[in-house]
Amino acid sequence: MTTVIDNKCQLNAQTAAFFVSALGEMERKGELLDCSSINLAHLAKEKGFDLKNVFNSSFRVFNKLLVSEDTTKESKEFTRWNNAIEYEFDRRMRNTLTVTEYYFAKKIHLFQEKFGDGRFRFYGEISSDTTQKIILCTEFLEFIDNDKGWEKIYSVAKATNANTWVMREDPHLDISWTNYNTPEQVEHRGPDHNRMERQIEFAWRVETHTVKSLYVFIKKLQKETKEIWSDFGVAIL
Repeated sequence: MTTVIDNKCQLNAQTAAFFVSALGEMERKGELLDCSSINLAHLAKEKGFDLKNVFNSSFRVFNKLLVSEDTTKESKEFTRWNNAIEYEFDRRMRNTLTVTEYYFAKKIHLFQEKFGDGRFRFYGEISSDTTQKIILCTEFLEFIDNDKGWEKIYSVAKATNANTWVMREDPHLDISWTNYNTPEQVEHRGPDHNRMERQIEFAWRVETHTVKSLYVFIKKLQKETKEIWSDFGVAIL
């Protein structure tokens, strides 16, 4: 079994001149930028919204915006609230980022909003030499001793020209309790507890893609990774 590694898909948020995470957060050389999030309580007060009616959290990440297609009064108000959030994020980004950083981040955010369904994720960086990289990735997890399973996984990696890297190798945790947090608490361990597992990422460079071409590419990847996804895929919300 051979691990295919291509450092062209290995990004580093700590050293990148500018980095956009899979959550849409923006960093410069490892420092999180204020434009990555907003205080919803302050925004609601400023714009005249009742926070209890529109959202129940004080912070929200850019690419997690919800859009409703209902035409009820409540839905229209919620849409107006989302528009206010988007406008505030955009204002903050324009005030914080360079022109190059702004359009780079907007492209990643667009990809995340269009295609970030838990199966595929996007992140990217502008390196110190100004090279722009946007990564499309998906993840798989299996026990290390399942040689046949890993043969399937790496065979698909080769067929799809995926760059792969091992994210972690750790003991599997399979613990449950009955009567938790009481004097009668009993711990139960599953048969695979402490069995070593490996999590791997498939990655592809997609910075040259448009939304249209990326749609076609992802549809192709969905088909080509269907079998191993059903057996080993890791959904990231």
